[in-house]
Amino acid sequence: MVKRWRSTAIAAVILAACTGSGTAGPATSSIPAVTSSSGADPATSSAPASTSSSIAQTATVDDLTGEWQPMPFTISDAALQQMDEQCLSDDFMPSGMARVVADARGEGRIDLIYAREDRHNGTCVATVTSQGIEAHSTSATVEFEPVTEPPMGATGLKVWGGETSPGSASPEDWYQSMMGEAGTGIHQVIVQVPGMPPIVASLGGGWFTFWYNVEAEEQWAFQLVGLDSAGNEIAREAFPPTG
Repeated sequence: MVKRWRSTAIAAVILAACTGSGTAGPATSSIPAVTSSSGADPATSSAPASTSSSIAQTATVDDLTGEWQPMPFTISDAALQQMDEQCLSDDFMPSGMARVVADARGEGRIDLIYAREDRHNGTCVATVTSQGIEAHSTSATVEFEPVTEPPMGATGLKVWGGETSPGSASPEDWYQSMMGEAGTGIHQVIVQVPGMPPIVASLGGGWFTFWYNVEAEEQWAFQLVGLDSAGNEIAREAFPPTG
């Protein structure tokens, strides 16, 4: 599987071969209403944290541009539609893509994952400010190359790749964003990072994504925990893989 990354994107940490590509300027739009999940705090609750929009409350631009949160926000359909228009109009993205999941957790960043039934996929990053939203694609599989990854089992968890802060970044600017697939039996993905509260990954359509600030060398590594509908652990994967 070949995946390409924009030459202007942050340095990538990926599991497949990649090549560079040119970049186009992002579009800008106003910010529609966005909501925030009000489920249990994953740092203090043993039960799986809920991300249901049925218990969502309205989030302000200040929330989206404020401090990073381990629980993702729920984004309004209007905001998602605006970002879809920006991301999918970019010819860097393979044709026939549909959004499967979006991840917003503060600091003005929203990550979006697009995919097709044949598992070709792409990522897009939106920046939120008081002036609006700017979104642009950052990576995509090469359309003419077949997806050769083994099929996902019901309890499978797989990191496809992601991006990190550039090697020249100072420690206070370190961060890591990851995306991947989860099997049909997995209803929630929890990310365990040393020295951090549990992170609830955004999950949809069999794909997940999350990001966090890295405050120490050991925090580049993490554990993915897959929970079933009852909140029971049914899968666990380490990144980087061990053994």
